[in-house]
Amino acid sequence: LVHADNLLLAQGLGVVLGDALRTVLSGMHWCMVTDDFGTDPVVRFRTHAIQVAARDMVIKRLENGDEVDLIHLLDGVCQHLQRMIDSGDYQ
Repeated sequence: LVHADNLLLAQGLGVVLGDALRTVLSGMHWCMVTDDFGTDPVVRFRTHAIQVAARDMVIKRLENGDEVDLIHLLDGVCQHLQRMIDSGDYQ
């Protein structure tokens, strides 16, 4: 099991999740996003309209004490993103 206090491993799992998203969904790419809270890597669909902070998704779940099933998480995120992409609202 990975615990939130092992930040490097938790971040690595987030990168694996992001890379899997890029592989499964065409048009996704890594980029850096800066906001009021800092600069973080995200996986973005074509433009900035759809972006996923995959690394933070994993870290937050671990910080909350939740188990992280990457395959289940990937499936859920892909289904949700595919619906958004198919809607045509995020081109």
